Amino acid sequence: MQETRNMQDWEVGVNEWYKRRSAWLLDHDKLTNEHSSNEVVISKDVYLNVYKMLVHQEQKLKRPVKLSSIVGVLKAGWVEEGFWPATSK
Repeated sequence: MQETRNMQDWEVGVNEWYKRRSAWLLDHDKLTNEHSSNEVVISKDVYLNVYKMLVHQEQKLKRPVKLSSIVGVLKAGWVEEGFWPATSK
């Protein structure tokens, strides 16, 4: 009897997870498509300038920036400041 109850609870939980996941994926795709055309890609030659602007001068970005660019900006700044090991050449 208890095993049947546990199985029913499990099925309800799994069904709820799939329902929420489907809703998230639909909303996520919609949001991604809306913002992707507005996102800026930062060129590598200005990574350090952008890092200093964001971290040291505490300025905000005026437009959305691609996550890959921001990761590059942060890594460049961290390498410059010694928080990330520089790549060996």
